[in-house]
Amino acid sequence: MLLKNKLSLLGIVISVSSLIIYLLLHVLALKDMGLLLFIFGAVALVSHQTTIWWIFYRFAVTRQRMKNRLQFMHQVALGVTFGFTFLYIGVNVLWGMGLYEKTDDWQTLLIVLLMAVYILYQENNTHNLISLNLHKKVNQSKKAMNQYIGFALNWLMINILWNSIGLSKGLPVFAFIYVFLILVQNSLNYTTLGQSRYWNFTYEVVLLIHLYCVAIQNGWMALFAVTVVLSIVLFLRQWRWLNYKRRSKIIGVCMIVLANSILVFMMRDGLFFQESLSYLIPFPFILYLIILAIVYIINEPSFYKRLTN
Repeated sequence: MLLKNKLSLLGIVISVSSLIIYLLLHVLALKDMGLLLFIFGAVALVSHQTTIWWIFYRFAVTRQRMKNRLQFMHQVALGVTFGFTFLYIGVNVLWGMGLYEKTDDWQTLLIVLLMAVYILYQENNTHNLISLNLHKKVNQSKKAMNQYIGFALNWLMINILWNSIGLSKGLPVFAFIYVFLILVQNSLNYTTLGQSRYWNFTYEVVLLIHLYCVAIQNGWMALFAVTVVLSIVLFLRQWRWLNYKRRSKIIGVCMIVLANSILVFMMRDGLFFQESLSYLIPFPFILYLIILAIVYIINEPSFYKRLTN
């Protein structure tokens, strides 16, 4: 009963605080937004917060244990996340706002720093660095702390999503991708899928592509050099998953250096300067897929033989 009362009070705090923040942030922007968009944003924000909290409430009061399959409430949570995300995209399209594609302002640095912190938090959940992992054998106070971190994270992500409508006329592209991925992962709470190590790998890859796009779009060579080093570190760090031969690892690193050296010369000629993100995002993604495919074929001669037979 005490748990239900505490969570019920928390639900009221989540919804009321979200509405108060929305009203305070948008009261001066009401004239530019229009009354219809203002009301719609408030209703969507409170509805999203309340629905997600209710799902977490059901998980908490029924004391769900970790499972390796999706239950009905997980399907509901995923449906809510996808539904409100598509609703957000629809609002952006309908009101002609779109997603913000500039990467040369303070928002880019803030987004990168926040995602770096979140990736470290995920690493802690995977390796239990400071004993706060919900899914290890820890005491109830630490388990509750991690649970409330999850509540706070969802509260923050949903607020960022809907408050961007009137404040910045849409989220930056990569901020939207991060928010969406985090909400999807949190929809898979209490499942092994939601705690998979591949989530952190996904965040690291998206962050790497984000840094590539920022460096290429603005012609920032120093950031590009840092990004290349991070890409090699990520490549070597994930190598143990693949169990590849050492020569394949060396060839992969050499190909990354060669490909990025060619990119540097293309950047010096101003080839990608101020291009849109829709043009730039596929570039590093496809480049590294090609490199990984080549390395895989070199590492697995049997694969090549099957192709040629």
